[in-house]
Amino acid sequence: MTKKTIKNLLFPWGVSLFLLFTLLFPLRGTDLYGVNVHVQPNTVLSMAKQAGIRWMRVDFSWADIEPSQGYYNYQEIDRVVAFAVSNNMAILANLGDTPSWANGDQGKNVLPTNVQYWRNFVNRMVTRYKGRVSYWGIWNEPNLEDFLRGSADDYVTKVLIPASEVIRGNDSSAKIVAPDISYLTSPERRWDSFLKTVLEKGKNYLDIVSIHAYDSSGAEAIMNKIEKGYNIIYPAVTKVMSDYGCADKELWLTETGWSTTSVSEDTQASNYLDLLTKILNSTSVDKVFFYEIQDVPNVSGYGILNADTSPKKSYYTYKNFIQNEASYIDDGSGEDDDKDDDKKPCLFRTLHSEGEVVLPKARSFRNSFLENQGARGKGLISLYYRFSAVALPRLQGRPELKRQMRRCFALWTQTLVPLQGEGVSINDLRLDGKLYEETDRLLQNWIDGESSPSWKGLLIRGRSLLALYRGERIVRLMNEGEGLLRLLSFEKFIAKGGNNG
Repeated sequence: MTKKTIKNLLFPWGVSLFLLFTLLFPLRGTDLYGVNVHVQPNTVLSMAKQAGIRWMRVDFSWADIEPSQGYYNYQEIDRVVAFAVSNNMAILANLGDTPSWANGDQGKNVLPTNVQYWRNFVNRMVTRYKGRVSYWGIWNEPNLEDFLRGSADDYVTKVLIPASEVIRGNDSSAKIVAPDISYLTSPERRWDSFLKTVLEKGKNYLDIVSIHAYDSSGAEAIMNKIEKGYNIIYPAVTKVMSDYGCADKELWLTETGWSTTSVSEDTQASNYLDLLTKILNSTSVDKVFFYEIQDVPNVSGYGILNADTSPKKSYYTYKNFIQNEASYIDDGSGEDDDKDDDKKPCLFRTLHSEGEVVLPKARSFRNSFLENQGARGKGLISLYYRFSAVALPRLQGRPELKRQMRRCFALWTQTLVPLQGEGVSINDLRLDGKLYEETDRLLQNWIDGESSPSWKGLLIRGRSLLALYRGERIVRLMNEGEGLLRLLSFEKFIAKGGNNG
């Protein structure tokens, strides 16, 4: 089956189908949002939890954990990991910092004299925290001499590959996040040259590309660096990824932010809101970790908390954004809609919370979807986001229904996306078995807990249509999807804000 066939299958009809069964919601929620916490006390970590931030980037410093060879101090890392597990938060563990015993006391930024020392440390970490930590960052900003003295080749051969081999050998479900490079433009250490070497020689040893980007002028400049290029000279980060065969990998912005020693609290908060909105409505950045949770000595001002843990305005901005994410989704109705079509979110957003089985395959078709959507497709995408904005409040307080919806949407995607190259005909696929049962169960559970008569009526009509098509070939749904949407009166329903059926 060709890419074109898959495109025709999933877009725009695929949008109609998922809308029909009320599955196509932006359910990433807090999976998008993170913050750098280092190894702060639980009182500080609790502030991140209270803000709704789910991801914490934590320093797993080799020099601190193994200060002398064979002696391990796990106490602080154990505490942070336990906090994350008990509070349903996820950790991106940043491995790095050579201890003095491993390199002749040359400093944390000098590689060990024996790569086996590094392998042993990584092995200790992934073995101890397997099942609790699944995402591993491999050294902080290795293109900066302050953090690593060595070339990009050194990083790949002596840091990334050894760590990746050990991690994957111990935990097949673990993900490698690298190279965490700084967007540096100095000729001898510029970010793009470093990243090109890493992707060319080490792309098979990482799962997620990570980068740090700051810009004093604001959020748009940061997004330009990632999506469009910078000052004519520097290519977009996404272009480098595409050029080196990594377009299907996620991109995480693992450091960004503004210091209140350089800008006002109002400006810091405004920049947070602008960048969060741009990331939410972009297909390029899959996770963001702001730097940092609290002001600390030597790197003061970047925190969303002051040194005394009192919140800055940016803390409340971040918290409010997460709590009201749906209201920041661009529904395509703005004046600049045509200008930024290639940056609109697409159905891939809802796959982020369902593991990596379906997401890479879906992402690989993303660009062709956006390029070929046409006016009809844009209308359906707009309908999807308008529907999402009024539907999300119906799911507040029903986490199990959200989880069930994600599982059901993933099941539909797993049915449709992997057809490419597998010799499966669309005519062979039917709405039956687990696909029908899970979708029907989802709708029934929503109906059972729904208080609004108009919403309940809409869901009942959807469930009746589902039963009507049970056992039918999915190709029939493809041909009739838009008509079914009209039967469900979606446009009328959404135009009234979901208040009347």
